[in-house]
Amino acid sequence: MGDSWPLAFLLTWTTYGSWFHGDVRGSMDRHAKDLPSEGVEPNKARAGYERSLMTDKPVLLDGRSRPIVDSAIRAVCERRGWHLSALNVRTNHVHAVVATAVDPARVLQACKAAGTLSLVEAGLLPQGGRLWTRHGSTRWLWREDDVAAAWDYVVNRQS
Repeated sequence: MGDSWPLAFLLTWTTYGSWFHGDVRGSMDRHAKDLPSEGVEPNKARAGYERSLMTDKPVLLDGRSRPIVDSAIRAVCERRGWHLSALNVRTNHVHAVVATAVDPARVLQACKAAGTLSLVEAGLLPQGGRLWTRHGSTRWLWREDDVAAAWDYVVNRQS
């Protein structure tokens, strides 16, 4: 991959309606590419505005759906030859550390699509149902210590 391409990516995306820019829990600027990057400042008005734009009910992943999404993401990464070193499917978001020479936005899209399709096939999401928020965070990991820190965050620092 060389010096012009990162070693891996930390991908993060949320379920629909569960997390907004401006939320006090924090969110990332989707245009940020490097670590460290500035997060979006807490802003109740912005979060409220984004909440007002919702067209469907918020979605949370339960104990039945989380393992299905996990398996789907692992399968799509394996099928496409992407090295998935860490994955954590939470109730309202997903973190993955993936090494690939593919544009991270495409990887994120493929992982989200695989999760959606798997839940539709399992009868846990209606066909055409909304599961994820638009896009997500694609943080570029340039150094080995960035990859190690991202792995540790995904595997050990989720509560």
